[in-house]
Amino acid sequence: MIEGNITVLTLAIGERRCFVGSDSGQINVINFACGAMLKSLTPHACEVTQIVCIEEKVITLSTAEKIIRVHDDTNPDKALVLKEIDLFDLDPIVSIACDDGEEFICGGTEDGDVVWLALSFAKQVASTANSVVSHQDSPISCCRYFSSAPLVATADAESNVIFWSVAPLRSYEFFCKLKVSQDAPAGADSGKTNSNTGAQAVAITSMTFSWPDEELMIIGTEVGSLVCVNISEILHGAQKQRDDILYRKTHSEAADVISGKIFESMPKPDDSDTYCHSLENAWIVKRAHRGSIDALYFCQLHKPVIITRGFDVRVCLWDPETGTVFGTLEQGLPEGIVYNRQSEYNFPIDAHEQVRLELEQLCEAAKPEEDEDEDGSGDGSNSEEASEGGSQAMSKAGSEAGGSRRASGAEQRKLSKGGQSAPNLRGAKAVRTPGGITVDFSATKSRYLTIPQHKIINKDHDWFSGPLASNYATAQTVLPQLQSGIMRPPMKQQRQQVVSAALRLSSALGNLGSSRSSLAF
Repeated sequence: MIEGNITVLTLAIGERRCFVGSDSGQINVINFACGAMLKSLTPHACEVTQIVCIEEKVITLSTAEKIIRVHDDTNPDKALVLKEIDLFDLDPIVSIACDDGEEFICGGTEDGDVVWLALSFAKQVASTANSVVSHQDSPISCCRYFSSAPLVATADAESNVIFWSVAPLRSYEFFCKLKVSQDAPAGADSGKTNSNTGAQAVAITSMTFSWPDEELMIIGTEVGSLVCVNISEILHGAQKQRDDILYRKTHSEAADVISGKIFESMPKPDDSDTYCHSLENAWIVKRAHRGSIDALYFCQLHKPVIITRGFDVRVCLWDPETGTVFGTLEQGLPEGIVYNRQSEYNFPIDAHEQVRLELEQLCEAAKPEEDEDEDGSGDGSNSEEASEGGSQAMSKAGSEAGGSRRASGAEQRKLSKGGQSAPNLRGAKAVRTPGGITVDFSATKSRYLTIPQHKIINKDHDWFSGPLASNYATAQTVLPQLQSGIMRPPMKQQRQQVVSAALRLSSALGNLGSSRSSLAF
């Protein structure tokens, strides 16, 4: 898969590919369904620290190399470097996050400073070095942008979480600070948790928020504790200020909002107890893992669940409302050997319903795209009839699969061999589904780079210029806006055109010189 030890693994937005980085600096893109390598990104000279996937771009960070690269992700076979941000003048950045508008990167350093970098011109735009409240030289381990409020949250190694405001609020300034406690909530069973370590500072190693309301903050620590804090009060306060500013901007106070005078009439956060305090934990699980919790994920399916990955090489599932463990994913033993689970698995999942949904997705993928011929004629009706027939057969197979009938072990191994349970989107002719129906995927367009509709963000800037710009065909007489950063190598056709034009110019100048010499004589 990749040379060296894997240091980071991230799923793409469409959740069909995963980006893998190693300690050698290599970055490979892997097909999440079958494990085949799709392409490689421009490698770093040192270990890859973090990979962030945004729409049509991939951001990679190497703390040791002190470089952030923005890669183009529109081509399924190769990835060019669009931007390269040099971090040599800054302290080592260990964690980054990108805003929803894909315009700024927030980074946390080892010395406790928070910096913001602009993707458009690859430079630093702000920092918290002069803030009244900071992390006080404590290394920042996590950075997260909120989608529902103009806030950024950063966590450090002293159990502190600081919220920073962004536009339209005061840009890149302190908003409030929370001290995460290790105490059990009031009224909780004292036998479940031990509160004798509630006063000591514990390093925060991972952080995430509930989705889509983002009112719950889930934190993992270096001692294996899993903490949930309700931050709805902070979130609603920021949303109220944002709505008030936008309302005043549209009602004859636009000049004050743009100039920043509107903030003179609003209270400014300081280091008082009003803005620096602690909140009672919604729930806490001590020793959720035997070691640090390295990763946290909040999944919103038919049943919300928190997924944790710890230093003890275990993956656990938790109830976000109560903190009750649903189960632990265990590898088990090969088939034929007696195996007894070491933990109960109570995750509520309907396997038959999941099979039905997957069959419906296969039916949707099997439908060819509706492309009209130039002469207006074609066999589109035949293909539609075949597609409808295949869909009916697939639906029938899905209903049968949802019943009590089960395939034998030999049949299941036969179906799973060679990855036949998932469509090959790179030119496979036919796939046999678990229902026994053969579906032709040759006319199906590759969807690796297709962004889900709910994750598409409208933006008003263009990363490309010249012939690659979106408005080049309609405004060829207007010079495009220049963008700083690494220049792209010219295409082969453009190089040939430049060389041929230079030869014609040289020939014309040579003929002009010879004609003048003949006239002189």
